Amino acid sequence: MVVKTNSEANSRPAPPTPRELTQLLGPASDLWTQLQDGVRTGHTGVSERWVYGGRKYGWSCRLEHGKKGILYLIPDDGHFRVGIALPDAARDAALASDLPAAVREPLASATKAMEGWPVRMAVRTAADVAIALRLVEIKLR
Repeated sequence: MVVKTNSEANSRPAPPTPRELTQLLGPASDLWTQLQDGVRTGHTGVSERWVYGGRKYGWSCRLEHGKKGILYLIPDDGHFRVGIALPDAARDAALASDLPAAVREPLASATKAMEGWPVRMAVRTAADVAIALRLVEIKLR
């Protein structure tokens, strides 16, 4: 058993403040809000929880319904990344859809994780937000 001292236990940085997040994302902060609002508009009871992945990965924002994760938003310099895990039926639907090849091809060759089939994508434009929202719809159908 590893025992952590108070200084080690408190070494985790705090999640970003709204101001820090806006500064980091820059123009993509509007896209961040659009994606979150889009998920919340289509689904009631969506909450947000910040998750710390350690020094290597930092903080990510998890949108969830109850304890079920919908997607992760990972802030980065000038943009953000989205991570979503699809169950089997949603993966099949995504592969059969007209989603861009840049989403379908990595999904087709992905290795299934415990949470489902992983989709990861950078969000830099409104078109990327639309793709992420389509993936959410496919997942939650």
